[in-house]
Amino acid sequence: MNTLIKVLLSLGLVLVSPFSLATTINGQITDAVETLIVVKNEAKTVVKDKELNKEALNKEALNKEALNKEELNKEEIKNEEIKSEKIISEGLQSNELNSKVKKTEQIKSPITVIEAPAEPDAQQLLEFIDGLRGYKGQSFTFEISNISFKKNKKKHSNKLAVKVLSNASLVEFTAPARSKGRKILKQAQNMWIRFPGTRNVLRISPTQRLLGEASNGDVTGTNFSQDYTATYEGTEIIDDKTVLKLNLMARHDKTTYKQVVFFLDNESHLPLRSDFYARSGKLAKQAYYTKFKEFDGELKLHRMKLVDPIIEGSYTWMMFDKYQKQDLNPAIFHKDALSR
Repeated sequence: MNTLIKVLLSLGLVLVSPFSLATTINGQITDAVETLIVVKNEAKTVVKDKELNKEALNKEALNKEALNKEELNKEEIKNEEIKSEKIISEGLQSNELNSKVKKTEQIKSPITVIEAPAEPDAQQLLEFIDGLRGYKGQSFTFEISNISFKKNKKKHSNKLAVKVLSNASLVEFTAPARSKGRKILKQAQNMWIRFPGTRNVLRISPTQRLLGEASNGDVTGTNFSQDYTATYEGTEIIDDKTVLKLNLMARHDKTTYKQVVFFLDNESHLPLRSDFYARSGKLAKQAYYTKFKEFDGELKLHRMKLVDPIIEGSYTWMMFDKYQKQDLNPAIFHKDALSR
């Protein structure tokens, strides 16, 4: 009905009453308002859609930026890997080159021969041992205390004052009282003794026992360098310790022992033990060097233990003390001086 009226009105064929006209106008206004609302809502929708589209575009832009950054990072990582591979490759090539250069230098260089450590000089070792009992080229004095022990027997002791000039020695007994004043003179390979209360001078052998395991030759000083020929015979293991072995053979038949074998500390070369062999080849005694002491700044033998290898429990301690360099009158080292 409304549509028909609209058409007739547009053609001017319909007469409209004021009421109808008002109704019609109200309807038109209502329609217009509804249309505006619809348009407004549509506009809001459009704005909202635009905002959504803008947000989507922003997200897309951010995603693209993130992707670009990721691509850049990947590219940087790849470049770093390439650089690292290049550095490693160059390093390997450098090592190979250095290796080749070294090989070339080795080929060009002469062969280096590593010499085995030289053997210890036997004569020097022997002179070192002599130096532990005296002063080379200098007259001197020292004292000896001997204490002899035998199984189930009373110990015996004596004390001696020794004077040494070159290859001559004068030994005087200072204790015990019954032996005081007794003298022994050694000149080279000759030896004499004079007892107190008599003018008689008797020839004796260096091998004769003086006290316990100590012989006459043991107390008159030693000159192994002059009386023996030394040979270095390598190393041995004694009590889980590596020691040097030095073999001494007598140069003449007037020495106290035919053969002496020393066992020396591998580092200090100090004697640890020595084996003394008689003319028959029999082991006569063994000496153990237990203590050394400095006198006037020089190391000397201070304590030695002589052991009988056959009689168990038979041994003698020899204590050497008061080494002193001293000028001595050569006249006292003559046989004639003993009887005065």
